[in-house]
Amino acid sequence: MQNILVTGGEGYIGFHAVRELQQSGFRVIVLDNLVYGHRHIVQKVLETELIVGDVSNRALSDKIFPEYTSLEQ
Repeated sequence: MQNILVTGGEGYIGFHAVRELQQSGFRVIVLDNLVYGHRHIVQKVLETELIVGDVSNRALSDKIFPEYTSLEQ
């Protein structure tokens, strides 16, 4: 299963993108700073992993990509 990182997955468009990707068989990880989103959408409705942070945070990106790339099977 391939991992897909969706930034802004808590928003309206991100929610629908995550749902479509899940239905297509991808494992989706959401990165969102929660400025406009709602934590419960990802965790309860989409039942996918949420990483709270900003896409412009270089240190966070450097941590996320190697961690989730190694999980692909």
